[in-house]
Amino acid sequence: MKNEFLEKLNLSSPESTSDIITALNTDGLNGIVNWKNMVLGLDPKDSTSKPIVKTIQNQDSGKVKFALGNVEFDNACGIPAKYRVKAYGNAACSGDAAATSAYVQPDGNAELDLPASGDKVKYYKVEIEFAE
Repeated sequence: MKNEFLEKLNLSSPESTSDIITALNTDGLNGIVNWKNMVLGLDPKDSTSKPIVKTIQNQDSGKVKFALGNVEFDNACGIPAKYRVKAYGNAACSGDAAATSAYVQPDGNAELDLPASGDKVKYYKVEIEFAE
């Protein structure tokens, strides 16, 4: 039986279950652990295959909306996932977040309040959480 994801991991004919486990727990070229690549529908052999966040800013509502793109959650694997967005004033996205959205389903929009005029939020970080 052909398994496209195992082929992406160069495991078209693995020697043992431990070969598969090792491959799934190794980072892909995109810096994401391979089992997460599988759930997200990303290509671990492509360094540019990463989730993309699109912003939809509506000044009238005082909120910024985010939509997660470039992913195709594989519901067949049975691992539920959700995501949230955090806003930071520094490029390292470190320290306390200036704002954090609630977790939303993959096809939903995360929403943050626009920062006060004195706040300098320039960077956003997406966190994807997988149920174990």
